[in-house]
Amino acid sequence: MARRHSDGIGAYGPRFFLPRALLSGALTLTLGFLSSLSQAADFGGAGLLDLPTARMRPDGALSLGTSQQDTEDVYSVSYQAFPWLEGSFRYIIQNPGGKLGSREGNRDRSFEVKALLLEEQRLAPALALGLRDMLGTGIFSGEYVVASKRAGPLDVTLGVGWGRFAGRNTLPNPLAELFDGAKARTATTGLGGEPSLEDFFRGEDVGMFGGLQLDLPYHTRFIAEYTSDRYERETRLGTLKDPSPFSYGLGWAPAPGVDVVVSH
Repeated sequence: MARRHSDGIGAYGPRFFLPRALLSGALTLTLGFLSSLSQAADFGGAGLLDLPTARMRPDGALSLGTSQQDTEDVYSVSYQAFPWLEGSFRYIIQNPGGKLGSREGNRDRSFEVKALLLEEQRLAPALALGLRDMLGTGIFSGEYVVASKRAGPLDVTLGVGWGRFAGRNTLPNPLAELFDGAKARTATTGLGGEPSLEDFFRGEDVGMFGGLQLDLPYHTRFIAEYTSDRYERETRLGTLKDPSPFSYGLGWAPAPGVDVVVSH
């Protein structure tokens, strides 16, 4: 099954140098040395694998990370600026191994911010709003509203997104019912750090995404997600072929602040 993470290795903390040829099993390995047990996604920040959640880390938490893959290497810094506000800066090297037939060679810098709108209650989920790639080239530009709810060992996340998050499993943009201008998303890549304020939460459609984490014995957990990103750019440039929206993985926290994830 084709995936954006066709293979790779990542580390939150020291970088591990392994030949990419040894990682041809469509696997991604992430090792995390974090200031809290909130898991970091591949793009940095608290999340599942590719996708964000409504979870926040303790105030002041800082993480440094790198996720190495065939399609891109991601280097990230995430900081919990306030109990309700998380920021992530990342530098992305796309097609780092020079995949044969791919025309991708971009180097991208981007910034993401996520704000907690509602804290989780007994019957209500936590709710957060985020802006991805808001100060970068716009390659990964997308906005989202995401909810997370825990029930015992199970933590479920559901979200709706614009931009890159609106590639599949789409619905009409509800904001377009309020004003026609919300249908138009006009920004192009190569903005060089200028925020695309006129395009936030705009576009004809929104996409639905989601996932879950299930706590297992011995400080392990199962992770699964469905992304609404079609990876159209990566497919068009020959870096990916028929990517699947499904991902899954196993996580292990052997010690406080250490998190290991193997994902497909």
